[in-house]
Amino acid sequence: MLNKKIKYFIYDEFSQYTKSIILFLPTDFFKITKITLDRNISEREREVEIEEILEEKFYNYNSFFHYEKEIILSKDEYQETIIIVSIEKEKLNDVIKKMDKNKISLYGVYPLFLIEFFNVSDENKIVIDYYENSLYIFEYEKYHLSAFLEIYLSYENIEGYLVENYNNTDIISLDKNLNFNNCNYINLEEYRVSINKNLDFLPKEYLQNRLTKKLLTIFLYIGIFFSLLLLGIFFYLSSKLNDTYDTIQKNNMIVSKHKSEIKNLENIFSILNEENKELFKEISFSKEKPKNITPI
Repeated sequence: MLNKKIKYFIYDEFSQYTKSIILFLPTDFFKITKITLDRNISEREREVEIEEILEEKFYNYNSFFHYEKEIILSKDEYQETIIIVSIEKEKLNDVIKKMDKNKISLYGVYPLFLIEFFNVSDENKIVIDYYENSLYIFEYEKYHLSAFLEIYLSYENIEGYLVENYNNTDIISLDKNLNFNNCNYINLEEYRVSINKNLDFLPKEYLQNRLTKKLLTIFLYIGIFFSLLLLGIFFYLSSKLNDTYDTIQKNNMIVSKHKSEIKNLENIFSILNEENKELFKEISFSKEKPKNITPI
């Protein structure tokens, strides 16, 4: 489940105060090609045919320098119709660098014209965009992209074409200037915030680098925590040792004081002992001295 702080934003409309976003890029960031293929060909033949069609449509096209996604529009036993959506790696990397510069974490990068894959309603809708004199029409049926049209059309004729072909269908416009009846500019708040890995153009390297940075940050905080813990234990033990040392010093002073008093007492006892000896000698001498006898 995604963090509630993660929001949808369209490129160039993102908020610098939002740090976690799913980014939708406008149609002109991408190359879109509809291809019909024979289902009986091998996988290798299929890849080669797709590559040839892309190289024929887009000048100097090289799959190595693009991120590509394949979306199935329809298929039966014999044929399948798909669209190939691609974006230049350099162009996408520039977008990522811009987000990094603004300290924004990306949780997904999608083409804005695929927004109906995130719709909470299963109603049929049409998503349109207009650039380079072409009207791009994406038809959705119950969360599924069922058709794609690229029509060379002047701007003045767009409303008439839509009224004629999609008069009773809700139309979502990706261009603010296209605002007709039944045609409303896209509101991202109407869509559920989620991730579709099959449509996500965010490079795996970006996700791996973000995970690595996150783990390094966690280990750094763990290291700091244990360092502070050990430092606290060290100061605690040092304090206890200092208290013990002070106690020992005080006890030594008391012992020294008592030793001095004992020494003084010993000196006093020694003096008294000498005096007793002298006194004892005098007493002994007086007892041994003969008394003078007076003649009768």
